[in-house]
Amino acid sequence: MPDLDDARAVLRRHFGYPDFRGAQADAVSAVLRRKDVLVLMPTGGGKSLCYQVPSQLLPGITLVVSPLISLMKDQVDALEAAGIHATFVNSTLAPAEADARLARVEAGEARLLYVAPERFDSPRFRERLQRLRVSLLAVDEAHCISQWGHDFRPAYRRLGAARDALRCPVIALTATAPPEVRRDIARQLRLRDPVVLVRGFDRPNLTWHVIAAADELERDRALLALLRRVPPDGAAIVYASTRKRVDGVADLLNRAGVPAAAYHAGARGPERQRLQDAFIEGRIGVVVATNAFGMGIDKPNVRLVVHHGAPASLEAYYQEAGRAGRDGAPATCVLIHHERDRRTHEFLIGQSLPPREVVQGVHAALLAEAGVGRVARLSADEIARRTRGARGAQQVEAALRLLGEAGAVRPERPGATAAWLVTSDAPAVDWRALDARRRAEWRRLLEMEGYARTRSCRRAFVLRYFGERPPARRCGGCDRCLGSDGRILPTARPPRPAPWTVGARLWAARLRKSEPLSGNWANRYLVPPVGGK
Repeated sequence: MPDLDDARAVLRRHFGYPDFRGAQADAVSAVLRRKDVLVLMPTGGGKSLCYQVPSQLLPGITLVVSPLISLMKDQVDALEAAGIHATFVNSTLAPAEADARLARVEAGEARLLYVAPERFDSPRFRERLQRLRVSLLAVDEAHCISQWGHDFRPAYRRLGAARDALRCPVIALTATAPPEVRRDIARQLRLRDPVVLVRGFDRPNLTWHVIAAADELERDRALLALLRRVPPDGAAIVYASTRKRVDGVADLLNRAGVPAAAYHAGARGPERQRLQDAFIEGRIGVVVATNAFGMGIDKPNVRLVVHHGAPASLEAYYQEAGRAGRDGAPATCVLIHHERDRRTHEFLIGQSLPPREVVQGVHAALLAEAGVGRVARLSADEIARRTRGARGAQQVEAALRLLGEAGAVRPERPGATAAWLVTSDAPAVDWRALDARRRAEWRRLLEMEGYARTRSCRRAFVLRYFGERPPARRCGGCDRCLGSDGRILPTARPPRPAPWTVGARLWAARLRKSEPLSGNWANRYLVPPVGGK
């Protein structure tokens, strides 16, 4: 049986590291002993090595479940560059290419196979898996399996059955899982007496700050002041909760002379990839993004992460803020919150987890429209207009998803969005589970508010939430412990810009006439030069 010394040799040969760090050694040792393992490490902690290194020592293949198909190619390319044969199978490949890759895996030409959780819904794939010798099932972003997790994904729930069929050990990995979520991960994946490793959530190089903004104007001014302090060789990420806000903040920054790019799921895939590459390569210094940006991003010199509004959960906040300071150098994480943030998340919870009467109303609207073959030809907008209490197409789409999970409706054909086959007159939705998920979202929102409002050490607040022991004394790395010495903005207003050139004055005059997204923007942000009128 291979041991930890063998694993260290693989680590040095392929990855160039002299030894493991944090919980990596314990995780790798447990995997080599054929134990089930649950690993909780923060973003940047090196979770992937916990299964990539053992994959070179185990007799069969390591099957990796990854939630983002957009990152699989990057991960496989990095492994191939390190001399480790790996491949992926996802929906971007033609069926013939997917079959060819699985044939190469079966022939032993690749030791790691990356798939999305939805791949297990294919009977053909499940049948093919029986011919592969799977030694280890690695489940990345394992919090997605839990209805109590902040990024619940139903396809993950079926991985327990896949694990039973494979009859191999499992390593589950996540950066964000409080104790309740850990228990659910272990239950859903059928982990057997797992080795649970919770390490490294204290990032001493990060300083944590919260700014309570009186209004949107003050929030925007604070953001501008923070970004103007980022060193020239550093980068910054600004997170916002909605696509509309991302576009508005990026527009604000560009007009204020802070070049920034907007990143969210509304942009086309190639455009998002170009932006991500430009950020990694240093051609873009500031990215304004929804939470769609960041998973798998390994940029070492992010010196500042700002949340332009509170996220929906402390898990999401820690994961996103943790993208700062990956090189170990000092970095700053700032939350700029306002009372309105809570109302935004209340609305989003209602959109993603609609009330029972809305779900039933959507089903009734489809039943009433269903004609020959029990097919209802209605778009989400049309269903919303016919459903009492529905708050737009997004909420209707969430209701359709819930009805689909309950087996009550399904698209007439794959990819159809306006033709629904009604398969049941009485939807078997688990209303109790739906209510539990909604309560879990509310609890996470309250924890996030608790972090923003706490009068004690913010680092300790985070560590307690994730089940780690906080420091006994003041941490010296948050605004609460630093006091007035740690005030990140010495004044309420950002520093005035340098005197303008004639061209800049003309540019500002045109801005005043254009009336951009956030109102009379130029009057708010383009203050006259010092001593000017």
